[in-house]
Amino acid sequence: MNRLITHIIQTSILLTIIATQGGAQGLCSDSALQVDVSQLSNVLPNVLKLKAVDFHWKTGKYLSKYSCKRLQIGFVAQEFERVFPELVRVDNDGYKTVDFLRLTPIIVEAIKEQQDVITGQRKTLDELALKVSDLEGRLTSAVKLQQEADDGKTLSTQAIPAPKKTVATIRKK
Repeated sequence: MNRLITHIIQTSILLTIIATQGGAQGLCSDSALQVDVSQLSNVLPNVLKLKAVDFHWKTGKYLSKYSCKRLQIGFVAQEFERVFPELVRVDNDGYKTVDFLRLTPIIVEAIKEQQDVITGQRKTLDELALKVSDLEGRLTSAVKLQQEADDGKTLSTQAIPAPKKTVATIRKK
């Protein structure tokens, strides 16, 4: 059985992070502890405003704090804060941090919203494909009828020899 270690991080709110023996982390999310629960909605427009960046940490005074020299991927906290201020915190040194764990539900809802758009577009495309197919069938029929009509006109306007004039004589007996 995994041994649970609970760390409480004090910022402007109390946040409980649970780390298991295997190193997995998560936010406490038990419904028994929640009130005023409502589903997130219309998050896709805000997610689309986020700008992911790659960067390297500056060297110098805080090199030991951010010692990773590899290329990093993330967000600029000040830009991120304009979109989701509730996910940005200021650490003890005054630097802004982004709470990536709490970004996950927002991303999930954005994906669902985007899927709804895709599903609607798929339905529209299917309806339009049926209309196009119907119109193609009608056009083919119209072209065929026009060709038949044109063929009939050609036959009637071709030079057809006039019947020979014959004079009939009637004899009386």
